[in-house]
Amino acid sequence: MVAGLVGELGVDVDDVASPTTSRSTLRQAVPGGFTIDDFHIDTDAATATCPAGQMRRR
Repeated sequence: MVAGLVGELGVDVDDVASPTTSRSTLRQAVPGGFTIDDFHIDTDAATATCPAGQMRRR
């Protein structure tokens, strides 16, 4: 479920799901853009919320 939500956000699933990935390796897709840390992903509710507060439910 999370992989689908994260994929829809345009984030590489391996960057988020891998326990060996350091947060410092994640970068903005565009200068001044957002990183995964700017989004709230609730795996229990299967939702992702963007910095603007819009929620997507899987």
